[in-house]
Amino acid sequence: MMDEAEKVYHDLLKLEGTKPNAATFRTLVFHLCKKGRYITAYKVFKQSVKVRKIPDFNTLKYLLEGLVKKGHMTEAKAMIRTMNEKFHPDLLKAWTKLSEDLGLAHVGKEEVDSGEVEKGAGESETEKAST
Repeated sequence: MMDEAEKVYHDLLKLEGTKPNAATFRTLVFHLCKKGRYITAYKVFKQSVKVRKIPDFNTLKYLLEGLVKKGHMTEAKAMIRTMNEKFHPDLLKAWTKLSEDLGLAHVGKEEVDSGEVEKGAGESETEKAST
């Protein structure tokens, strides 16, 4: 029922006086990843960053691993950069290890232009078909 869940999420974004909370972002990102819809999950992650309701490390790890596995390197690198900017240095130790394990250890601002990521973040037909 991911389509219904996404509709509720989008309705929350549109309705005045309602906002998705951290649990909403975490749950939606996790289940989108389980369905293989990593680009859509990445877009939800980006929205969570904008409203400062970033999902927990384990959920984001699942998303990052999926992006890398499916070859969405632009989005994976942008995610690394965002996390390096937003998280406390103690948490970054785990994030740095994950980046190294996935071969993304040297991602810097010069490597990923946020405009590039937004252009490349379209949901693929393969991703839509997986639901």
